Amino acid sequence: MSTAVEKKSVATAKKAEATNEPVPVEFKDEVFLVPAPKKLSYRVLKLVESPEVGPVALVEAVLGADQAAKLERLDPTIEEFDELSGRVMEAAGFGAPEDAAGN
Repeated sequence: MSTAVEKKSVATAKKAEATNEPVPVEFKDEVFLVPAPKKLSYRVLKLVESPEVGPVALVEAVLGADQAAKLERLDPTIEEFDELSGRVMEAAGFGAPEDAAGN
């Protein structure tokens, strides 16, 4: 990810946190709406605090069931999932998924 895109993502996440608005994340011609950090569910909080949770479970929890099903239908490669998961977790106010999961 380029530095300009990274700065934009961080700025978008900060704005989302301030306004409680979801952050749109584009991936494979689809848009995923990531909840603002303070709108994330208790389930996400539990997963973030668990050292045994992997990035797939964490991203699916952040996205919610409907969007996780959409991601499943897109069938991303591992490389593509890594890219998406980084953007989703950043938009949700976390670092990389492995950082958020405590790994």
